[in-house]
Amino acid sequence: MVSDEEKKTAEDSRFRELSPGKLLVWGRERAALTQEQVAKELYMTLTKVRALESDDYRHMGSDTFTRGYLRSYANLIKLDVGQVLAAYDRHAYKHGLVEQVLPRKMESASKPLWQFAVIIVGVLLVLWLISVWFFDNRKEPSYNIPAAIVAPSESYANTSVTTSSIASADISSAALSSVAIIGQLDNSAVGSNAVSSAATTAANNLATASINSSVKSGTSSSSKALARSNALDQIVFVFSAECWLEVSDSRGDVLVADLQPTGGRLVLQGKAPFDVKLGNAAAVQIELNDEKVAVVPALGTNVLSLKIGKSTSQ
Repeated sequence: MVSDEEKKTAEDSRFRELSPGKLLVWGRERAALTQEQVAKELYMTLTKVRALESDDYRHMGSDTFTRGYLRSYANLIKLDVGQVLAAYDRHAYKHGLVEQVLPRKMESASKPLWQFAVIIVGVLLVLWLISVWFFDNRKEPSYNIPAAIVAPSESYANTSVTTSSIASADISSAALSSVAIIGQLDNSAVGSNAVSSAATTAANNLATASINSSVKSGTSSSSKALARSNALDQIVFVFSAECWLEVSDSRGDVLVADLQPTGGRLVLQGKAPFDVKLGNAAAVQIELNDEKVAVVPALGTNVLSLKIGKSTSQ
């Protein structure tokens, strides 16, 4: 009697002699399927199904497509995929189709891992060079430092010094005048004590009046100059629509730099003239010290830069 192992060995040898097409036909008949049903299940044309079963691979495209069709067909009819592909390799070698099989194996073997490692190292090197270049060429931001502004106390001190100098000069002038009057009286050969006393009193009164007048005039002029130097100009903006506004005065102070809302009203104080930049000039009304300022934007744009007012120090 023949054992099971011998039967299995005989079947394997018989299957090894079959072509992949005959294996597919045998499996399809065993699964009780027609060629039309196989084509419908695998979404293939009937022509390709018949070509696979007849071992005609001329119209299957590349070797990769052929192997894919064989794999799908074998899975559908419950055949061993490895056995079907091995039969295809034997058939390809026997009928001179080795050239279609070998390039695929060579292609898969020509991609060692070291190539991927080299690519990764190259990418990291490029990123490192870019970072070094970026940090070496980065510059620190520069800021424009405004000129120093003289405090009002210093201005007042200078005014006081000027006033004191004027007063001292007037006092000296009055003292000289009194001395001259006394000298004239002494030279007039008037011997009366009453006349001499009256002359002296008149001279002293004249000197005192001159000194008081000089001090008052000096104080008044210094007060006016101080008030004029400390007076701030007032500029008013009224917005009928949104507008970007930037304003700085003659001292270099930036009074505002922001987007103003519709219907807003802004009152600023500073030293004229004012440098004004408007993003929507047609929507702005300006008044300087209660006097309206004409705002005429340039043709074709609403952006406008203008200087408003005159310097109060002139």
